[in-house]
Amino acid sequence: MKWFAHAVRRSPKMAWFAYLIRRAVAPSLACVLVGSLAITAAGGRWAWHRLHRYELDPGPVVDPAAHDVLTSGRTVEFEFHTDQPYAATPYWVEENVTYLVRCQAEDWQDDTYPASPDGLIVAEPENAPSPVVHGLQSWLKRDVKQPIFKLMAGIGPDAEAMLAIGAEGRWVAPRSGRLHLFVNDVPGFYGNNQGTAKVFITPLPPTDPNDEG
Repeated sequence: MKWFAHAVRRSPKMAWFAYLIRRAVAPSLACVLVGSLAITAAGGRWAWHRLHRYELDPGPVVDPAAHDVLTSGRTVEFEFHTDQPYAATPYWVEENVTYLVRCQAEDWQDDTYPASPDGLIVAEPENAPSPVVHGLQSWLKRDVKQPIFKLMAGIGPDAEAMLAIGAEGRWVAPRSGRLHLFVNDVPGFYGNNQGTAKVFITPLPPTDPNDEG
């Protein structure tokens, strides 16, 4: 490269050429490279989720009339296993109704890593996944905004509208449909999940806007 630097110093044309590369060509190539990597990453995540789409299939569609529609003030219980990618409960939630969900977990683990309904438990550095594993999990998990292994809910035959629950969560159903439960994991890796939970679901009465208390 010494000859190029020497030529740049001696020739105004070469100097202009070097300036053009430095100020225009190089930044443009960098933008194209970054954009290509972003598209590849997004496409790879989409392809991975489509490859494991079978895990999100809740099974045969049940007649809505056969669902147990929850009524205000009534608490029901559901046995949940963390290795279920999309566990269909027998309960039907209704749009714009507020629900309280509480989870009593037992022996939750993501492979060998201890966990809870709020996500992985990393008490010590040696208990944490490696940076590579953590990076892949963060990129491929079903909801990138929520911690890995956090208890989540979905309504209806797909998990497009995901609701974060954790150990206890209160949320307004965005639509009516059958309630499903799952932990926020990477599709294709639910088989190494361990642990069960008793999940309690309570529809809450509507809030009176005139009630100041």
